[in-house]
Amino acid sequence: MKNETQAVIDEHKLWNCKYTAIGGFFQNDFKTQDWLDFAKNYNEAAKLFAGSGLTIGYHNHSHELVRFDGKTGLQIYWTT
Repeated sequence: MKNETQAVIDEHKLWNCKYTAIGGFFQNDFKTQDWLDFAKNYNEAAKLFAGSGLTIGYHNHSHELVRFDGKTGLQIYWTT
């Protein structure tokens, strides 16, 4: 989504699809900073879709509900 933004937009428009999403964020050993870094990168990618007519999302899994410093990965992600 970040490296080939226009190709993603073009393909979705070809199929009249208005939604796209990142399929998840995975690695072996999560730390709070990993979620902060991911959120920053995701938000940078999201800005590239501004005005495209596409809505971007994130497909979560159970590991996003693990707590890091008192917050889940999703809470860290959505509040960044």
